[in-house]
Amino acid sequence: MVAGAKSRKRALRVLRSEPLPPLPNAQDLLNATTPRRPGELHEALALSTEAAKRITKAAVRTGLAVDVAASLALEAGLLSVRLPNLQQLKDDPQPACLAQSEASARYLRSLTVGRRQGQVSTRPPRSVSIPVRLVPRLSAVDVEQLIDVVALERAIAWEVAALRSGQTMSEWALEQLLLLED
Repeated sequence: MVAGAKSRKRALRVLRSEPLPPLPNAQDLLNATTPRRPGELHEALALSTEAAKRITKAAVRTGLAVDVAASLALEAGLLSVRLPNLQQLKDDPQPACLAQSEASARYLRSLTVGRRQGQVSTRPPRSVSIPVRLVPRLSAVDVEQLIDVVALERAIAWEVAALRSGQTMSEWALEQLLLLED
């Protein structure tokens, strides 16, 4: 201690009173082979049992991993709520096709020809892994309701169009709305 300095004890304050979401199973993370959008960081998002069942059912129906299905459904739901004119877009957008990195091409294949019908776990998870870029926007809405706002097949089509044009779904949607105004 420095001479003359008084020893002060500082109490820790709890800034967050609600329980933290459960962490994903470590073994699942280590064995993860599910292609995701390259370069994105992910964070666990706790789901109610009912929401987990709904997203798992949609994932099984489409052949996507539950985490990917949840990410796409939530981002598309956010966009649809915040940008109601987005519903005017064609169901099957014809995107530009830019050259893809190997990781992006793998993710694109997993959304199109590489779907795993019948091979997706039917056990609803307690939490899903979503892109960190969605977390601030999700904190202001009812996540449980967003899951069903946009059909998962449509959300997949939007993600494919975005990926093929080198954008996130949010960037792609904003650009498409600007093009609608022309």
